[in-house]
Amino acid sequence: MVHVLLSPKGRIDRQVYWLQGILPLTVLLISFAALGAWLVPNSMGLGILLAPFPLIYPYFAVSAKRFHDLNLSSWWLIAFLEVWPESHWQGFAQRQANVLQSYMA
Repeated sequence: MVHVLLSPKGRIDRQVYWLQGILPLTVLLISFAALGAWLVPNSMGLGILLAPFPLIYPYFAVSAKRFHDLNLSSWWLIAFLEVWPESHWQGFAQRQANVLQSYMA
């Protein structure tokens, strides 16, 4: 499973993608977020905000392999770097601002 998560070379089918790639990354993300919230309880979500960062490279390694299996270059992942985070973080920033305002009020 380490090869699946850490190496962008090769190909993987859908079953391996979900069972050895996305599922463990999701479990790790939830674990990191819970650990961050537990270690820093009054940080207003700082632990949850920082939880995804150690999982960025494994996510792109697994995604690159899946792209290779679909006969696409892993360079197509760069398109998701521009589109997905922008919309995701804008929504997250708005929710954080709402939480901060509710604490201030």
